[in-house]
Amino acid sequence: MRLRPALLALALSCCCPLALAAEHAQRNFLNPAQLRQALTSSDATVRLDALDWHDVERWIELAPKLVADPDERIRARMVWYLSQAQFDKDRQALIDRLATDPSVVVRAAIAGFGLTPDRILLRLAGEKNWRINAALAGNGFAPPEALDQIAAQLPAHAARAKLDAGTIELIRDSADALVNNLHTRPETLDAIYARGVLHVHVGGEAIFNMANAWHDSPNWPAARLVEFALAYSKDTSEDDPKERRFWQQIDQMRKSKPATEVLAAMLQGPIYYLRSAAVSSRFTPVSALQAYYQGGHLAKDETMDYFARNPALDKAFRLTVIARLNKNNYTDFVYPITKHADLDPELLEAMIKRCRSFGKQGEVLLYIEQMQQQLRVQQQRALLK
Repeated sequence: MRLRPALLALALSCCCPLALAAEHAQRNFLNPAQLRQALTSSDATVRLDALDWHDVERWIELAPKLVADPDERIRARMVWYLSQAQFDKDRQALIDRLATDPSVVVRAAIAGFGLTPDRILLRLAGEKNWRINAALAGNGFAPPEALDQIAAQLPAHAARAKLDAGTIELIRDSADALVNNLHTRPETLDAIYARGVLHVHVGGEAIFNMANAWHDSPNWPAARLVEFALAYSKDTSEDDPKERRFWQQIDQMRKSKPATEVLAAMLQGPIYYLRSAAVSSRFTPVSALQAYYQGGHLAKDETMDYFARNPALDKAFRLTVIARLNKNNYTDFVYPITKHADLDPELLEAMIKRCRSFGKQGEVLLYIEQMQQQLRVQQQRALLK
């Protein structure tokens, strides 16, 4: 990472030896007087780079001024730094201040911040601003009520057609983030689908990628997910007599049996797309999921990522799965866990311990750091008001 010219010029003017000696500067290269000069410079790029090149403890006493900096980029960047432990004492007051910032860019940063209290997220959802909505919908700690507010604002296709391209993109980003958020309720997902915002319109035809439905969220209503899976697998099952018969059986079964029973039956059939949909669903009976795992089908189907993200699995069973992970399959289980913002801390601790047993390769260490950060955020959230 290279220093931008403005900060490099400041470092040179201060006769900073590290800046003079190396093409790539090292962190914390300015002394306290130089850093204060950089952070109070009239050049916003100098102030921004000074933040990024120096640890929080070097400039934390200037935080009250930085959250009021005239440049919105610096105020938005301060949101990211508020996750640092050095802000444990003053974090709440700074969040409250930034949450009412005049810049929508800053408020959007607060909306996507994992340590923003629910009361503020609910208020931001009520602003009905799509930049804020997109960020908030992607916040894994957002309360379902805030996500419901955003979903209710999604316009139908006819209304979207009258909007500018930038707004349409933010609306689509909001909808996609809502589907990926584990706090989005099943009935809210159904409402989003009904509005057609997840569809791509080609030649006047609305097309929905049904395969992505169970990959993106385990919360789809059971009956809707069965509908998606059957529609997606119909053509692929036509050429195999065994698959075609099973597809017809499931199609008939859903007309008379509860959707949860249909999902359990889908796990036992020869059609991959039906099995993978059922593995992903929180409405599939846990006993059926456990039998599927015990039978070794996860490895055969390569559906460990769907399985890991399924919140229906209880803690004891997840701990058993974690203990049996190996170097060849752990990434498929860990990656979805790193996307599950408020996963049980005991599961995160167990996963960190298991990953450490796989050595110190870069990927392993990266996952460990991500999970440790999740634990820190959870601990900090416990202090929110």
